[in-house]
Amino acid sequence: MNRFKYKFFLGPILLLAMISLTNFQPLPKLLNKIAPEFQRRDMNGNLVSLNEYQGKVIVLNFWATWNAPSLKEMGYLERISQKYARDHVQIIGVAVVSNEKEIADRLDMTGVTYPILIGNKALISAYGNFSALPCTFIINREGKIKSVLPGSHSYLQLEQVVREVVKSDTIQSTTKMAVE
Repeated sequence: MNRFKYKFFLGPILLLAMISLTNFQPLPKLLNKIAPEFQRRDMNGNLVSLNEYQGKVIVLNFWATWNAPSLKEMGYLERISQKYARDHVQIIGVAVVSNEKEIADRLDMTGVTYPILIGNKALISAYGNFSALPCTFIINREGKIKSVLPGSHSYLQLEQVVREVVKSDTIQSTTKMAVE
């Protein structure tokens, strides 16, 4: 009798898991590819393009107002923004599945100073239809996605990845200058 209960409950759970996996596009396919260009409005109504930040290390963070880990991570990203400003690191937040009033309220609460853009389904699709929030993409100075971080991460984890990309880009830049 006990075995029957497990089969009854386990079957639908496994079916749902299989359906979820078939709809998932692996984010690692984006690694070392040029980051998809986009133009989105910021909270002031200005049109912002990814190309405006060419030559910088970009930390592109997708978040939602209702997602507590997103809000926590925004504080970490603000610290990284301040710490790595001289290294030409630019944090860009992209609010998804949120209305502008909720976004403004959260920005007041978190105190972030980096640009916040209003996302849409097309932008999420361009970046791999991720399902976890927050979802952060680290883009090097050449415009290539060097790291994808779905889900919540600690300050130390985020800072380590940013530091590695900054260091790698600095080494490549110095090597190119020495060869020329």
